[in-house]
Amino acid sequence: MKQDNEFSQSHDLTHHPDLRIFLRLLYSTIAMLFCVTIYISVSLMSPTILDPETAPPTHVEELISKYKPSIEVFRECPSCPEMVLLPRGSFRMGDLSGVGGSDEKPVHRVNIGYDFAVGKVEVTQAQWQSVMGNNPSFTKGKKHPVETVSWNEVQAYLRKLNQRVGLSGRSDRYRLLSESEWEYAARAGTSSEYSWGDKASHKYANYGKNKCCGGRKKGKDKWVNTSPVGQFVANGWGLYDMHGNVWEWTEDCWTSSYAEKPSDGSTRAIEDCRLRVLRGGSWSYDPQSLRAADRARYDASKRGSNYGFRIAKTLLSPSLTRTLSPSPRVPSVSEVGNNTKSIARRTKKQISKKLDRTKLTWWEKLIILTKI
Repeated sequence: MKQDNEFSQSHDLTHHPDLRIFLRLLYSTIAMLFCVTIYISVSLMSPTILDPETAPPTHVEELISKYKPSIEVFRECPSCPEMVLLPRGSFRMGDLSGVGGSDEKPVHRVNIGYDFAVGKVEVTQAQWQSVMGNNPSFTKGKKHPVETVSWNEVQAYLRKLNQRVGLSGRSDRYRLLSESEWEYAARAGTSSEYSWGDKASHKYANYGKNKCCGGRKKGKDKWVNTSPVGQFVANGWGLYDMHGNVWEWTEDCWTSSYAEKPSDGSTRAIEDCRLRVLRGGSWSYDPQSLRAADRARYDASKRGSNYGFRIAKTLLSPSLTRTLSPSPRVPSVSEVGNNTKSIARRTKKQISKKLDRTKLTWWEKLIILTKI
């Protein structure tokens, strides 16, 4: 028995002094290599990725904008603007923060009880020219918004566009947004001054000097006049440039308050409708005019280099969206907060698979998935 124990100990390699030293060195080397690898990886990473809370958010926002869930978009003809499907819902319209004028009061609730779509971007000069055969814009550029167009001229464009796609006289024809629809689309489920928060920033929109008037280049806003459409991060419903770039004509006649404003999203028509409502601010106006609640008015027959537009259309039935969509529909719809953020979105599992095919670091992928 004693011999067996001696034989067993002699063959237990873990008790060999030289081997124990070797194993300690091996473990230490592996641990050191692991620490060095982590240190190098962290050193090479951008600090904006490692600390998304304190770093400048532009990089993170661009990543999220690029890889976030798809929003349903359709286009009915080659020269037609891209349209984004918006959810039904309700919102509080007007001066929610108390900094606006009397024309933004009283604050009231509007119920959008129908399906409609809104232009993803403002109508561009190329789109206008393909229908009207001219380009009246002050700042030229095919991808810039058309401007220097009056409200009356916009109606002529809409008539021709509807004729082209066979929608003349129909309730689902292309049209301007009502003022209520415009604010609903601009807020995209938020109640802040701007869709991104309460503080204006050239990082999110193209607008002018802090005190009227004149264009200004600053940060991401590289344009003194109009910028090409879609250069800034979209709002929560996938709409670009709802704040800034050009004032957008709406269908409504101007009234000095919301005292008798419709609460169903429709337009308000009065006998003397010489003045029409504009929304959104522009490249040469101060940040106050970019507020979601801010209103302006102008003669319907007159032009201005600040004035452009985007279009809308009512959808007659949910099945129509399947007919119009050029790509497979997103499989599920998420209801977020008071039915105001109901948008089609992919599951995180689908997004994760999409990210796996990219060259993003695991930190970038994690940030995108947690921010969505």
